[in-house]
Amino acid sequence: MATCHQPWWDRAKAPDGTAAGPASASTVRTRTDEEIRFHIEMETEMRAFQLRLRERGKPPKVALIACAHELPTILNSMVRTGEPWRLDRA
Repeated sequence: MATCHQPWWDRAKAPDGTAAGPASASTVRTRTDEEIRFHIEMETEMRAFQLRLRERGKPPKVALIACAHELPTILNSMVRTGEPWRLDRA
C-alpha cells in the first residue's frame, strides 16, 4: 500500500512494480492540487494572488482553482522569455 510520503511516481506503480497505466482523472486532480498548494505555500507571487482573490470574497476552492489556472500562464511566459524558475518572484 502506498503512503503519502512516497513520490507520486512511486504511488503510480502497480503492486508488482510495473507502471499502473494511464492516470485517472482523479489522480491528475490530486497531483495538480498537491502542486498548487505547494506553490501557494512556497511562492510569494502565488500566495499574493491567492490572498487577493480571498480578500475579494472568493471561496477557498475558487481561489485554489484560479491559482491552478495561473500556474501554466506563468510557466508559459517563463518558457517564452527563457527565464529560470525562482521561488522569490514578486
